[in-house]
Amino acid sequence: MSKSKDGSLDPTEATFKKLFGLSGNKCAYPGCTMPMIDATGTVLGQACHIKGRRVDSARHDKTQSHKSRAEFANLILMCASHNTVVDDPANVADFTVETLTKWKKDHETRSDSPPLPENFFAQIQKMLEAAS
Repeated sequence: MSKSKDGSLDPTEATFKKLFGLSGNKCAYPGCTMPMIDATGTVLGQACHIKGRRVDSARHDKTQSHKSRAEFANLILMCASHNTVVDDPANVADFTVETLTKWKKDHETRSDSPPLPENFFAQIQKMLEAAS
């Protein structure tokens, strides 16, 4: 894991691959069908923290270690719009750790997921390289 500018840890490449691989190329927000990678190969998905990364972020748990904050279990894949809605301070009471954890489990274990785009992992690699 590499460190961010704020001292927190970034998810590993393996974590990103697992998130995208289990997403079925869809946002985890119930009912959303936004692809995480569109037909042109543009990455639209965002790895969102269930327990917030920063002290001032939604659902931050000060007892959580930096390492566990960046691990697969604390991340859920969503489109930018739903990431914003879920983390909006006005909505935090509606989007608890328990709610997001259930969404994650339901999303990653559903069987109706469409196949991933042909260049899926190449696009993930490109995204990771751009973030470095």
